[in-house]
Amino acid sequence: QVRSHFGWSSRRRPASARSPQVACPRPMLSRITSAVSAAMGTGDKVDAEDLSKLTVPALKERLKEHSLPVSGKKDDLIERLQTHLAKQATPEAEAAAEAKEEKKEEAPKVESKKEEAAGDSEMKEAAGEAPAKEESKPAGSATKEDKGEEKEEKKEPKDEEMKEEEEEKPQEPEEPKELESDAPADKRTRIAAGAVMIGNASDSTLNAMPVNGGRVLMALGDGGFQHLAAAARANVGVMSGRYLFEVRIVESRHIHDAGKVKPKQNCCLGFSTKGSSLFLGDGSENVGFDSDGHFVAAGEWSQNRVSDRFSPYTSLYGVLLNLEPSSPNFNTVSLFCDGVRVCEPQPLPESMRGKPLFPTVTYKNMTLHINFGPTALAPMPFTCRMLADAAVADVQVAKPEKATSAKHEVLFPVCLPDEGTFDWLDGFLRENSRYTELSNRAVLNWGVKTGLYRQRSAWPSCNDKPSMDFGIRELDDYSFQGSIQSVAPMLERDYVVMEIRNNLIAEERKKTLANFDSESFKKIAVVIMGEPPADFKAKTYKQLLDEKKKKVGSEARRKKEVEAAERKEKRRIAEEEKEKKEDDEDEDSKEQDVKEEEPQEDIEEVVKKAQDAVELTEEEKANWFPKQSMEDLAKADLGRSFASFTIPEAAEGFDEVRYAWQDAKKAADYLKAWISERKLTQRVEDLQPGSRFHEQYHEWGQLFQDWRRKQGERRDPVRTKRVAKKRKVQEEKKQDDEEKEKLDNEEKEKPDVEAEGKEGDAKDEEKKDGDDEGKQEGEKGADVEKEKDDEEEDEEEWSEEEDEEEVPWYARQDVLWTIIGIVALAIVAVLFMHSLSGSSTPAPTPTLAPQPLPTVAPVWTAPTSPPTLPPTTTVNPLLPKTRLHDNNICQDDEEMYGSLCYRKCSLLTNNTHPIRSSSWTCCSNHPCEVGNTVGKVGTSLICQGYDVNGAGKCPTQPGACFTNEELFLGVCYTKCSVLTKDQYPYRVGAATCCVTSGVGCFDIRQDATSPNFLAGGGGGDGDPSTPSMPHAPLTNLTEAGGVEVTTAPPDMTGPGGVIGTESRCAADEELYAGLCYKTCSIMTNGQYPIRTSSWTCCASHPCGTNQKGSIGTSLVCDGFDVGGSAALEVLGSECPHKPNPCNSTQEEVLGMCYAACKLLTQGKFPHRLSANTCCAETGLKACLDPSKLSMSATYNAPR
Repeated sequence: QVRSHFGWSSRRRPASARSPQVACPRPMLSRITSAVSAAMGTGDKVDAEDLSKLTVPALKERLKEHSLPVSGKKDDLIERLQTHLAKQATPEAEAAAEAKEEKKEEAPKVESKKEEAAGDSEMKEAAGEAPAKEESKPAGSATKEDKGEEKEEKKEPKDEEMKEEEEEKPQEPEEPKELESDAPADKRTRIAAGAVMIGNASDSTLNAMPVNGGRVLMALGDGGFQHLAAAARANVGVMSGRYLFEVRIVESRHIHDAGKVKPKQNCCLGFSTKGSSLFLGDGSENVGFDSDGHFVAAGEWSQNRVSDRFSPYTSLYGVLLNLEPSSPNFNTVSLFCDGVRVCEPQPLPESMRGKPLFPTVTYKNMTLHINFGPTALAPMPFTCRMLADAAVADVQVAKPEKATSAKHEVLFPVCLPDEGTFDWLDGFLRENSRYTELSNRAVLNWGVKTGLYRQRSAWPSCNDKPSMDFGIRELDDYSFQGSIQSVAPMLERDYVVMEIRNNLIAEERKKTLANFDSESFKKIAVVIMGEPPADFKAKTYKQLLDEKKKKVGSEARRKKEVEAAERKEKRRIAEEEKEKKEDDEDEDSKEQDVKEEEPQEDIEEVVKKAQDAVELTEEEKANWFPKQSMEDLAKADLGRSFASFTIPEAAEGFDEVRYAWQDAKKAADYLKAWISERKLTQRVEDLQPGSRFHEQYHEWGQLFQDWRRKQGERRDPVRTKRVAKKRKVQEEKKQDDEEKEKLDNEEKEKPDVEAEGKEGDAKDEEKKDGDDEGKQEGEKGADVEKEKDDEEEDEEEWSEEEDEEEVPWYARQDVLWTIIGIVALAIVAVLFMHSLSGSSTPAPTPTLAPQPLPTVAPVWTAPTSPPTLPPTTTVNPLLPKTRLHDNNICQDDEEMYGSLCYRKCSLLTNNTHPIRSSSWTCCSNHPCEVGNTVGKVGTSLICQGYDVNGAGKCPTQPGACFTNEELFLGVCYTKCSVLTKDQYPYRVGAATCCVTSGVGCFDIRQDATSPNFLAGGGGGDGDPSTPSMPHAPLTNLTEAGGVEVTTAPPDMTGPGGVIGTESRCAADEELYAGLCYKTCSIMTNGQYPIRTSSWTCCASHPCGTNQKGSIGTSLVCDGFDVGGSAALEVLGSECPHKPNPCNSTQEEVLGMCYAACKLLTQGKFPHRLSANTCCAETGLKACLDPSKLSMSATYNAPR
């Protein structure tokens, strides 16, 4: 009986009542019972002529009923079914003969019993106990025996009716007969004892540890190994016959890990082909039963379980492979638990048939006991041979590859990036399977085959150091390589250490060589540089030719389909014209024209001809290396280290240096030329500015701030007028001082005609001079005091004049606050009306009578994509000065982050923290943490601190405008200063310029509006490089060729949604203010189902005091401010997230998807203004005209 842990438990019967056959699961019972009953009946006893009349589907159904393979031609199906029915006929005849013999043996026993009963009756008569004689009874009366016979005769028809009714009732299915028969005696030669092994170096992973001669398989469980599956394959493969191997789970380790991804315990038992993947479920050449009860074949997992979960410690699981052609279970694999079948025989995929199949085990955080025989640990319901007891003719023993030396080899490929490095490695590993690759790429593939979920990442990735993104610390930060470097030298294996950058630098090579001792390993450097061999070139040319053929074929197919569509349209038009004509002659001539139409060539033939004509050009053949979807080495790492690349030497510690492509001299020359070329073109990442640059940069910053201050003073008309008046007074005062000083100098220069030459009056003169000096000092002091008094009087006069000046109404403080309040109330009102438009009861739809559209002036519509700039040879003065080949679509002093251009962190932090980690923070190196991150938010949080572009303003979209243009609301317009000759230099709208900036432009007297202001900076000469209409910033101006910037929507596939049937949010989420939150009905158990803010929910409208809220402990992403099930998948946290984008027939307004106005109004009002309003033109000014608006409640529809 099946054990209770498989879900089909039943009470154990006594041994005498127990059937020798094995109980199977209920689905299998019904299927096998129907097959056996059908075979035992007369329905399948048909001759070959009847079977030949059946169709192939009918034959396959018959075969399925008997659990037989359904592959092959019709004759094969008939022969297979006849053979099976003939085999079943023999057991039926034997059973019938046995039944007859049993009846013959029972007949004498019955006769002897009757004789004994007759003797007893005679003895009773002799004792006087005989019954009354029949003569004493009345003549008309009958004896009791006669009456009994009459009653039995009456009951006979009733019994027959009951039997017929019982036959009509459906009978319960009997226990099925096991289709697997006992293994016949086999005298063929067996394989040697101990020949079956598992866990060889070439057929196992690094963390698989065979113990006790391969009978026990353990797995490493620390340092990152606990998250990766271990796998091992046996060295003996089954080619024919029926063989079994057994596995017991002796340990299931529960490892405690602080990370988000917790290690799990599972295993999978099955078979795989030689050279295929070690992981069951990866690839098309393996089958297996996993511990969760599912079956996998050729990479496809069963949707339903075929058995219950595995039970560790006590249960013993056997995997049976049947490759006997005469067996009804030919080419199948089955699972047994403690000798009891737990699932139906599962067919092998076509890709595995006819090939040797090797037992394979994949497990994680478990210890397994493997039993290959020769004796089974659990008795089976039929005799079956184990794999260790297999015949030599039925199996294939995989021989290990011969090593070239007594020591194990460690290869260090030395190859330049993007020059066929990993292509060479893949080919080498296919030819030398005994080598194990040690690289980050191998770790990534290992994690993917294990089944780890890989998250999306915005970090740049390369083949040498690909971004793992598993959410596991040891794998994501590459610290797992340390665990591999400590384990690999202990195992007796051959390795290929594949690290492009480290293998090219001498110091890094020495560090890696130190991990492998010279006694056990032979260290070999393989230099792969220069011109590759012919076979490598042939593979590259084939790849280039296939890509070129595919491109040409798709283009030829597209053209042919367009021509077919045009012909179909012409034919349709011709038929319509033909129906309108009444003249018979015209109809006859038209029919003749149609009949004379030439037959068209088949599309597939056209595509084949186009592809056959494709050939590679000489320029394409000059490319020796195939194209890759990902670069081998990141450009930043290449720029910092390419100057240190060298060719390895034996003095570094290598036992041998091999040159795979070219000799040592040519390889050295090739590397030297390669480095020289990179010095001319490669960006130097580690270049640091000197002290002189910092001093000049500081001086320039101060000068720039002074200019900005003066510019700000110039923009304020009131302040400008006051400063000009003050400057004029200062200039007048300066002129007066200069004139006074000039007069004093003239007086000093006059000759002293009154001076007398008397020497006796010297004392008088000295006294006089002293008096004059005192008088001059007194006059100077009086002048200083007078100047101070004059300045105070001037300031008082200025203040009085300022008070007396008429201040404009828009400059008054009370007016400014009033205007700000009105604008704020208007914004709140608009948002409130928009929020009501999506949930209020729709108003009755007004009936719009068809009327001609009003004639309006053409209004420019922003192009959907920026025009492409063709290459030019002359310098265009309109083009900004920037580097076009630095892979940066922003300005030279800006960097791309989150689809916006910010000022480079290296400039903001003097290159101390060059990596931008958010809009306000920068970090010094990866991974960005709290310790290596700095930030600045300024005083207004937005557009200050580090949240600025290269000009110190708000971050902008990628690209640039022309030099005579200005950016306004994300669109490039011609500068107002150019259009108005500096009369209205400030742009405040698409078609409006103003005298000043700020709220002063609310005064319409300060504004100038004209359609001529809707212009771009180009000349309008038809040249796409100089567009004359407003346009989005052009990425072609900041990077050669331009780059299309897109933001991938979050990948949410949850069912349901909040708008129609669109899955904008997950089923447990609702859309509010453009974000997906967890539904209020779930968080409040349906008591407050209406969301009113990020932290509050309402019971019913109107929402007042009937609300409930929660902010949690951290205010943000806590309480009611959380997302649903999709939040963890999209953001990796519980924060609300953006919804899925609208489809192609919808448009988004305030985070809501509405049906496109263009479709609703048949193109008459294609621009949506609000939930219920569509407009004929774009722009708020144009839509203020009621004649250009169309309002209807039907527009407020999600589809």
